[in-house]
Amino acid sequence: MLLADGSQRPRQASDLSSTCIRPLGGFTLWEAAWELRFPISGSVSGVAFADASDVTRDVGHVRFSVPHLSIGPGLRYMTPVGPLRLDVGYRVPGAQALGQRVGAIARGCYADLVVLNCDDPALVERNDDDLLDAAIFGPSKDPVRDVMAGGKWVVRDGHHAGEGAAFSNYRAALRRLLA
Repeated sequence: MLLADGSQRPRQASDLSSTCIRPLGGFTLWEAAWELRFPISGSVSGVAFADASDVTRDVGHVRFSVPHLSIGPGLRYMTPVGPLRLDVGYRVPGAQALGQRVGAIARGCYADLVVLNCDDPALVERNDDDLLDAAIFGPSKDPVRDVMAGGKWVVRDGHHAGEGAAFSNYRAALRRLLA
């Protein structure tokens, strides 16, 4: 394989960017599939399926703690050379969190936190579930003060880190639409 530096050697994990956390390709892959097949009519059959897989950037490194899961229905049409398959898969959200260190506020664990703005008039003197209900369903204008996602603050004092860029992009799109 010809690499960017012009050499012709096998690709190695060191060839990938260090910022590549979830690779689109890699060196080690595992896959598992389950199908429940049932006849429909003649050469046509239906299936319900579940697929799981993961790919890693390291050679020989298999991890079962971060599965990518899909489920769905499908059709099979038997031809003389094998089945013609049509599947519609739905990704199972949150499955990748199975292997993450979560469930505690501690060093090395991911943290997703929401800090409510208890100075908001709609939230004053509210407690427990009543406070959360008021923040979500009540007349509060700015119920959220801070948000931490994956251990990084993304909202501080009611302002998102990308707020300025998002507003600029919105204004540019609006200008194009109204032009």
